[in-house]
Amino acid sequence: MSHIIHLRQRIKTVAMIQKTTHAMRLTSMSTHAHLNKKKVFLEQYSSELEKVLESVKHDVTPVSVETENAPTPCFLTIVVGSQKGLCGSFNIRLLRFFEEHKDNQAGNLIAIGKKIIELVEPQHHLHYSFPAFTATNFFALSAELCQHILGNTGYTKLTIYSNYPQSFFIQRPIVTVIDVPQPLPEAYAIRHPKASTTESSSGYLYDQPAPEILATLDRFYLKIRVEEILFNSLIAEHAARFISMDASSTNAAKILEEMKRDYNKLRQASITRELMDLIGGFA
Repeated sequence: MSHIIHLRQRIKTVAMIQKTTHAMRLTSMSTHAHLNKKKVFLEQYSSELEKVLESVKHDVTPVSVETENAPTPCFLTIVVGSQKGLCGSFNIRLLRFFEEHKDNQAGNLIAIGKKIIELVEPQHHLHYSFPAFTATNFFALSAELCQHILGNTGYTKLTIYSNYPQSFFIQRPIVTVIDVPQPLPEAYAIRHPKASTTESSSGYLYDQPAPEILATLDRFYLKIRVEEILFNSLIAEHAARFISMDASSTNAAKILEEMKRDYNKLRQASITRELMDLIGGFA
């Protein structure tokens, strides 16, 4: 009888787990679809900004952008994982990729996502970390991150390790290297006072010198590149969690079927044994 009671409790536990994994599966699918709709607008903005940036670069000759002393190389590395777990090997695969492809250049390290922080922190010193990384705080996080990168930190190169959704069922780790735009020298404003409106060869009317506009556009482009990388990481995370939870729900259903079959056998055997004892009592 104790075996039947124990098996009944296990069936209830597995059934509860199946309900949980099924709910997480639906939530991940809904969030993934919602993010995919927004991705179109983000890609369109990035594409248009890149076109404008290339046009302005065409109007800026190497001589017009004067640099004094070259800045001292300063590197920043960012690892983008997930805040929650239950998404298969999403974070483990990214950590292995990071360990295999990281260079030996000294620089600061930032980790984004609670789960990847737990994996990276024991092995590396973190300059800063962002544990909360969701679709709701995504824009605030990216704005804070870009403010740090473009602030008075002296970074010259940015390296980001993240997961990219190659397809819905395939998420692969990638590394992206971005040159951080440097501010124009202070002496530039003295040597190049603001001129009147001029027309460029690309058809744009410049109310300010083209190098100043180019420097501003470079900062905007860095922000949109960081947002794209974080956004793709979120999409890959929810796709990986959907696949993981879908497999868990399927496995839970198979286990439930086997356990219910064993439960019915034990129950029927118990009933048969009680009937035999009852019949034997009348003999």
